[in-house]
Amino acid sequence: MRNTSRFLMAAAVLGLPAVAQVPTLLHRSTGTQSQQFHGFVVNRLQDIDGDGREEFAVNAPGGPQIWSGLSIASILSTPYGLYGLCDIDADGREEIVTRESLYPPGTATDVGSFRLYSRTATLRYFAGTLGGPSPGDELYFNDAKGRMGDVDGDGVDDYSAKIALAFQYLAPIVSGKTGAVIRPAYAYGRCLPIGDVDDDGFDEILLAANLCYYVAPNIICPGWIGLENGRTGVLMWSHWGEHDDCALGDTLIGVDDIDDDGAPDVVANAPNYKIGLNSVGYARAYSGATGAVLWSRTGSWPYGRVALHLAAGADWTGDGVPDAAMIRAGLVPYIGGVTSTALVDILDGTNGNTVATLPHQPFVGFQPPEGFFKVHLGGDVDLDGSVELITHSIHPATEPAFNAGTMAIWKLAGSAAYRRYRGVACQGSNGKHPRITLRNPPHLGWNAEFRLRAALPTTPAVLSFGISASLPLGTTPCMTHAVGELFAPPILTNADGYGRLTIQLPADPGLTGLHLCAFWYAFDPAANALGLTTSNACEMVLGP
Repeated sequence: MRNTSRFLMAAAVLGLPAVAQVPTLLHRSTGTQSQQFHGFVVNRLQDIDGDGREEFAVNAPGGPQIWSGLSIASILSTPYGLYGLCDIDADGREEIVTRESLYPPGTATDVGSFRLYSRTATLRYFAGTLGGPSPGDELYFNDAKGRMGDVDGDGVDDYSAKIALAFQYLAPIVSGKTGAVIRPAYAYGRCLPIGDVDDDGFDEILLAANLCYYVAPNIICPGWIGLENGRTGVLMWSHWGEHDDCALGDTLIGVDDIDDDGAPDVVANAPNYKIGLNSVGYARAYSGATGAVLWSRTGSWPYGRVALHLAAGADWTGDGVPDAAMIRAGLVPYIGGVTSTALVDILDGTNGNTVATLPHQPFVGFQPPEGFFKVHLGGDVDLDGSVELITHSIHPATEPAFNAGTMAIWKLAGSAAYRRYRGVACQGSNGKHPRITLRNPPHLGWNAEFRLRAALPTTPAVLSFGISASLPLGTTPCMTHAVGELFAPPILTNADGYGRLTIQLPADPGLTGLHLCAFWYAFDPAANALGLTTSNACEMVLGP
C-alpha cells in the first residue's frame, strides 16, 4: 500500500511539483493528402527489440510504422493495419497482431485470418477455423486487440479477437500459448485488459459494448461496461449509460491502483452524455474491485463538452496515482476573437481535475486552429523513466494538404518511478511459465508488492534483486536476469502456484533514479538438473 506521508516528505525534500508542468513537444510529423489518417491509430508496443526503449506503432499508408524513440524503425506491409500485441512465447518481447485476408482454395470468400509478427519474421499464423464457411458467415479472427494479460494463469499472455459470424460480432479470448479459445464467444463489442483485480493469479477481463434494452415503445442503447472474473467467468460488476446513445465505454482503460485498495482500477468516458438536450460528456474513474465511482468529470454547454477521447495510466503528476489525458471542446483565440476547437487536458488521477493543457498550434491567416482527435499513451521514448503522450490532430494551416493527419509526441513532467517487464520466463515441469508482476510502480517510502504466478503449487520461491543482465542459469535453458544479486526471504506458493512478497522501499530521496531488476527463482525438481526455473524480469526505476 502507498504511504502518503512518506511520499509528501520525499516530494518536499526533492522540491517536486505537486502537479504536472507545461507539456513539451518532442516531435511533430504531418502526412500528405493521401496520408490524412497518419498517426490516427497508435499502439504502444513496449520494448519489442530489446534495446531498452519502448516502441509504438502508427497507422500510415503502406502499412503500420513501427517507431523506436523519435524515428521510424520499420514498416509492416499489412493491408488491414496493426490491431494488437502480446507476448505469446514468454520471451519478454511482444509480438504484433495484424488482420489479414484469407481465401480458402476454390472460393472467393475472404474468411480472414491474423498474423503474429516479431520485429523480423512471422511467428504464427491462424486462419478462421471455428467451423467451415457457410453463406453469410465470415469465420475469422479480425480486429484482434492483443494483450489481455494472463487470463488462464499459465504465465503467457492471452489475447482477444473479434469474429463476424452471420453478421453478429462476437469476442472470444484466445490462449497465447496454444491458440485455443479459452473463453467462449461473447456478444460484446470489446474485451480489454486490466490485470489481477482479486489477487488470485488470474487476470480479469474488462468488457465494453453498446448493449440495448427495451422500454416500450423504444429500444435503448446507452453503452455498457463490466468486469469479468478471469478464473471463473463470473461478472463482478457492471454499469449502464444514463440514456440512449450515451456511449459509455467508448474509451475504457484498466489502470494502476487509484484508490489504494490493492487492485487495479478503471477509467472510462461517455462522450454523448446529455444534460437536457445538450451533449456534455463525462470521464469517470471506477474502482476495479467494486465498480464504485471514484470521481467524475462532467462537461458543460455550449463550449465545455469533455471526454471526446481518453488515454490513461501514466503518472504525469508524480504523486503515485495514474493520471489521464482527455480531449475536450474549448475556446482559443481566433481572428480578434475566439473560436471552439478540441484541446487535450491532463487530469489528476486522484480527482479528475485539470492540471495541464497541451498547447495547440495557433491559426495562420484565416485557417481554423488545430483540433485534436485522438490521444494515446506512447512509450518511454527518451529513456527517462516516464511515459510520453501521443496525439493525432488536424491543422490545415500548417499542413501540405487539407485534413492531412498530424502526429505529435509530448513530454510531461512526472514521477521517475517506473516499471516494465522483459526477458524469457523459463518453462516449468507443469508446462507453465513463472511470471513476475509488481502491483504499482516502485515509489520510495511505499510498500512494493511482488507477485509470482504459474509456478508449481505449494513450492518455495525466492525473489532476487540486482543490476539488469541476461545470463544462462548453469547448463539449463533458464536465464537469470540480474548480476550482483540480493535475495529476499523465501515464500511458499499456494495451490495455484501463486505467491506474493511485500517489501517496504526506503524513503530515501538519494535513491531516486536507481535502476534495479527483480525476478523469481522457483523450485521445480523435475524441470532440469538444478531443480530451478526463473520468471521473466521486472526492471524498475525507483522514484518519489
